[in-house]
Amino acid sequence: MDFTNRFSVTNSLDLTNKISNVNIPPNCILVSFDVSNLFPSIDPEDCLMLVRQLLFSNSDLPTCHILNLCSLVDLVLRQNFFQFNNLFYVQKSGLAMGSNLSPLLAEVFMSNLESTISQHPSFSKILFWHRYVDDILALFKGTLDDLNNFLILLNSFNPRIQFTMEVESDNKLPFLDLMIHKSDTLEFSIYRKPTNTDNIIPFHSNHPYSHKFASFHSLFNRLFTVPLNNANFLNELNIIKQIAYNNGFPIHLINRLYCRYVNKFSNHRLTQRNPQNKYFSLTYFGPISLKLKNILLKKLNTNNISEFSISFKTSNNLKHSLVNSKDKIPMLDKSGVYRLNCSNPDCRVCYIGQTGRKIKTRLSEHVRLIESNSDKDEINSNSVFSNHIINEKHNFVPNSDVEILHVCDKGKKLNLLETLEINKAIKSSEVQCINEQTNFDSLKLFNSLLF
Repeated sequence: MDFTNRFSVTNSLDLTNKISNVNIPPNCILVSFDVSNLFPSIDPEDCLMLVRQLLFSNSDLPTCHILNLCSLVDLVLRQNFFQFNNLFYVQKSGLAMGSNLSPLLAEVFMSNLESTISQHPSFSKILFWHRYVDDILALFKGTLDDLNNFLILLNSFNPRIQFTMEVESDNKLPFLDLMIHKSDTLEFSIYRKPTNTDNIIPFHSNHPYSHKFASFHSLFNRLFTVPLNNANFLNELNIIKQIAYNNGFPIHLINRLYCRYVNKFSNHRLTQRNPQNKYFSLTYFGPISLKLKNILLKKLNTNNISEFSISFKTSNNLKHSLVNSKDKIPMLDKSGVYRLNCSNPDCRVCYIGQTGRKIKTRLSEHVRLIESNSDKDEINSNSVFSNHIINEKHNFVPNSDVEILHVCDKGKKLNLLETLEINKAIKSSEVQCINEQTNFDSLKLFNSLLF
């Protein structure tokens, strides 16, 4: 199906490409419109009807396939459930904010609305109209009173979809990450909100270099792709260097990166990733991670796997630091690797186990086996930990003597983590692990994960 909308832009660069050469006639007003609460304001039934119309008019699919697709879309739209404070709620109206389908449906809806708006006679006063999701940049030919009347008209097409408006001030208007300057043509500079702090990953933090410099790659790429005049270019370059200084980055590294971008864009050469490459990610722990990466790449290159690349990931990021509004899943309701400790104060016995089910489900099986055989002098079950508790007449308190070592889904990684913890416990002098020794070959284990 061919679905395109002539009013949509994909990003600020796409916007500048479309409006940078526009000649601005006199008595024009640069204005931005914003849709208030776009996703919650869209009627899902309207979206389903529009999708059905698009599929029947613009696709070559058989009718039965179109009807099946529409049924699936309808099913997704009706599953607007979410959980808060251990209670489940249903969103009765609007598109769900977290649904992967919502952005596409919102685009379909807004495209249809814009098609209706553009057919009204008053739209002839619009010299250009470009929208990014729910933000619209327009050039209006007329007076401020005419513009206010046009806003009233926009809000009359659909009572649920209401627009707000911001008019240029001193021939300038912020839109997305741009400050747009209006004269005979449009000029651009980089816009930052007053609340912007320019805080990035500090240079001396425990993160891989690729993560630390990711922000500067983004800043320099924007610097060279947005059409800036010389003054705005130098001003933005100085801001980037100030951001680097504030976050502890050596200025010679920033200058070196700047020179790389100068060479790249002066030669009209953009580096692109090879789509044939295979990418894997390792958790970054410091310099040891770099050594591990080099060892793995050396082995892979020996095996003539030249298209293999390794990147790093970290756990100490904002996602884990900021407050999460979602209800947290109790640790015992997750799957992973656990350790059971004997409750007797003089006993150092422990048992390492893993489960792809809920840990509390596996724990209840241990407890049930102990309780059902508590009157026996000796048992020989499949649970070596239960055998120890009953045969030695020791105690086990589930609420306090269970440790969650790793949270992990069922698979190769879960097996690897259990093997690591068992061997670690066996070699420890602080506990007496009653698991059997497992064969531990690090190279084979890494290969099992990679391939």
